[in-house]
Amino acid sequence: MARGRCPISRASYSAKTVKTLTEQTEKGIIRLRGAAYDRAIREGIVRGFDLPVKQYGAFQFRVAVRDSNSAHIGSAGQFIEVPDLRKGMLAMSGIVARVITTTNSAAKSAREPSANDERDSITGGPAVRQFRQGATLVLAFAIYNANVADSSRSMRLTRQTRVFRDGKLILTGDPVQIDLQGQADLKRINNAVLFQLGTELSPGEYVLQIMVTDSSGSKPRTASQWVDFDVIK
Repeated sequence: MARGRCPISRASYSAKTVKTLTEQTEKGIIRLRGAAYDRAIREGIVRGFDLPVKQYGAFQFRVAVRDSNSAHIGSAGQFIEVPDLRKGMLAMSGIVARVITTTNSAAKSAREPSANDERDSITGGPAVRQFRQGATLVLAFAIYNANVADSSRSMRLTRQTRVFRDGKLILTGDPVQIDLQGQADLKRINNAVLFQLGTELSPGEYVLQIMVTDSSGSKPRTASQWVDFDVIK
């Protein structure tokens, strides 16, 4: 069995002033053995956490991990934007992207996970976002402050998906009506999109953008978010 201590520090910084706004530190011991250890060495370990942000605006989010045994340090960062929802502007949350298994049912995958299923649970999850050619993705996000009073006005709220590679637009989907049935709070609309990666998408780095348009007023309002991912064989 392998054991290691890994202090984790995470913080958010103002994109304008580079001032630290929120910071957390976590310490723990990771114990792994056998196949779990081999998989962690090969693919890494996924760790999830919540970091409250009390202000709105543009931020740089950074995470650093230190291995106490080797003293090695790794870090990663990402820019995020927190909208000011008090102004009533149309806004979107970030996009959570993960692969779904289409060759096996969910029940069968749970009973008899294949090697690819186990690998995809990490590489095909929202932390790593490495998807195989032809895979089907689920893209989840929330829409805030849409001007819809009831579900009968859903025809005026649409989404559109676009895909870029090397800064060039390579795919544009048709606008699709957003279904408001079953939504508990029309000021915070949860939405999920199934998106299949075509086999013509060669391995490489891509950016996927989702644009939401609210046409209920005299002037259409739009909001958009994006997520990057890799296509692998």
